[in-house]
Amino acid sequence: MKSRAAGTGALVGLAVLGPFAARPALAAGCALDVDEDRALVARWPGIGEEVRDALAARSDIETCARVKLRSTPRPRVEVVLPDGRVASRAVARRDDVVPTVAALLLVPGPAAEDAVVAGDGAPTDAAAPASPMPELSPPLLTASPSLAERPAGLVRRGASTAAPSRFGFELSALAGARVGDRHRSFGGGLLSFVELSGWLAGFAGRFDQYVRFGGGDRTTTALELGVLGGRRLRWKTFAIDIIAGPAMAMLGSQADYEKTEVGGLGPVYRRESSGAVPRALAGVRLVFGSRSTFRSFVAVDADVGPTRTAPALTTEDPELPRWTLGLAFGGAVGTR
Repeated sequence: MKSRAAGTGALVGLAVLGPFAARPALAAGCALDVDEDRALVARWPGIGEEVRDALAARSDIETCARVKLRSTPRPRVEVVLPDGRVASRAVARRDDVVPTVAALLLVPGPAAEDAVVAGDGAPTDAAAPASPMPELSPPLLTASPSLAERPAGLVRRGASTAAPSRFGFELSALAGARVGDRHRSFGGGLLSFVELSGWLAGFAGRFDQYVRFGGGDRTTTALELGVLGGRRLRWKTFAIDIIAGPAMAMLGSQADYEKTEVGGLGPVYRRESSGAVPRALAGVRLVFGSRSTFRSFVAVDADVGPTRTAPALTTEDPELPRWTLGLAFGGAVGTR
């Protein structure tokens, strides 16, 4: 009777403890390794100690994993498990760091082991229920598509975690003034840019009316068209654009005139336009609300080049200043 009772007790013990025996055993004696870079520590002082202290008493996480806290290009949490699997998540606030690390280190229960991630990233039993997981706020689940497709946020070491390239388009209108080389002007124009991962390429068109200091009513109108390229440095709510490129300025036409020598004989000079003048443009823009559909900006620009394409025949020939510096304001509509 005692033997039968002992056997029955052993079977009951196996039935109760069996699921827990199948659960991966947590490694004993491991201290959680947290590695944070200096930039993140400067931004969030003591963040590494905060993670260690918060998770020291947890018994349901993998304590032999390595946690990396990085600040570039934005704050991220990366977990490297002892078997080589890697998980990475972006965090927006300091309060999100500890819950994110805990979620990535959580050891799955027995029900989730029936859906272990296979070598190709697909679960072996799609019908098995997932293990209980702490409810996470949406910012904690933000990741690149390659991570979002992986169950439990785990990917193989060496898999790409780079965010997709940022592509955007922008159309701007501006008005501004320029001064330099004994000239002043006021005008307006349009700009269009295509942005690819922070690099800019586009076109510019601007109409100006130049007035020469001390020249009475003498004015020169010019339509300037240019091809621009540059770099956009983006922050949270604003951006700085550094742009430059070649341009051509078409000067306004003037009336024909003629010059004759004494006695009514001599050469006749005629000119209807002075043609296109090559120019070079450069500028810096401070863009406000750069992540919004509608944004504004203030710009400082420089314009240099020859005054005309041919020697002047009279003092009435239109001309451009050799150089100008300008200030402009404008608004833009675009995508992120």
